[in-house]
Amino acid sequence: MLQFLDSSKLDPLYIAFHLAAMTGMRRSEVLGIRWKDVDFKNSLLRTVVTHTPYGASDGKTKASFNRTIDLDEVTVTELQKRKERVEFEKERDRQSV
Repeated sequence: MLQFLDSSKLDPLYIAFHLAAMTGMRRSEVLGIRWKDVDFKNSLLRTVVTHTPYGASDGKTKASFNRTIDLDEVTVTELQKRKERVEFEKERDRQSV
């Protein structure tokens, strides 16, 4: 898995791959993350899944749709880098208009 992550570092979806590999999050959880769900200070991620393209949900229990996931330091750093990149791109796009 680490070899795959290393080889996909430049892919725009890298953070999604990283989260899935390092946390075991489901596809619908990874794709539904919002920045307000990430607690950088406490290294936590809250997930809420209410609807997926495949139906109402893909979890096994109702609790699986609203859970807190502990994040390791590397994952927190990768999320911070991604957030900075997103903010940079938004600002660049605003300035180019």
